[in-house]
Amino acid sequence: MDIRTALKKHWTVIAIIGLIFVLFFEAQYFIHSVEHFYSQGELRPMYRHRETEIVPQASPSAKATIATVKNVTVTPTLNASSIQLWMTFDYINVVCKLPTNYLKDILGANDPRYPNVRLDTYATRSGIDPQVLLRTVQQYVASYQNTH
Repeated sequence: MDIRTALKKHWTVIAIIGLIFVLFFEAQYFIHSVEHFYSQGELRPMYRHRETEIVPQASPSAKATIATVKNVTVTPTLNASSIQLWMTFDYINVVCKLPTNYLKDILGANDPRYPNVRLDTYATRSGIDPQVLLRTVQQYVASYQNTH
């Protein structure tokens, strides 16, 4: 059996294997892209809702109710003692209502992934004991919350 005969006989199997390879490499590229965008801070959640009319055919009283509900902002505030090592600086800044660079400035953090780096990862990269970093961050957050 020569190669041409084998290709004609098994072309569907060869095509499926080729598609599997293409899908595999596309998935790898997608995962790499997501990791890149996350590390650059471009995949942060949006905390504000777009100003769009949800129900255009609603009555005026329903629109007023919707507007009232949209204007109520509930942002949970995390107690400083509840901060844990798995949390990122960005998460702590948002839920503790800290300025974006407060912890960066006070800790002298120079990690290029700040604020999208977990406390435990930052401690390991910086050669700091994670528990010491955790207590330090908790103290700084508590101090900020007490004065503001």
